[in-house]
Amino acid sequence: TIEQYNNAKISFKRIIKKKKINKKKLEELEKKVLDSSVVIFSFLKEDIKIFNKENFNQAHQALEKLNFLLKN
Repeated sequence: TIEQYNNAKISFKRIIKKKKINKKKLEELEKKVLDSSVVIFSFLKEDIKIFNKENFNQAHQALEKLNFLLKN
């Protein structure tokens, strides 16, 4: 929700202020987070491919069974 987002943003700013993180360090952290996110998303992309293939196969098998029932 928007309220949760705003609370997280406030907490984030407090942490940065407390830790005295400079802009360069913040950019390095951002890059690390983005790099790790790319890896996570690539795994998710592969999982979705597998999931879609399995669902397609199950749907195809169900359709074949229905067609068999209709013919007999």
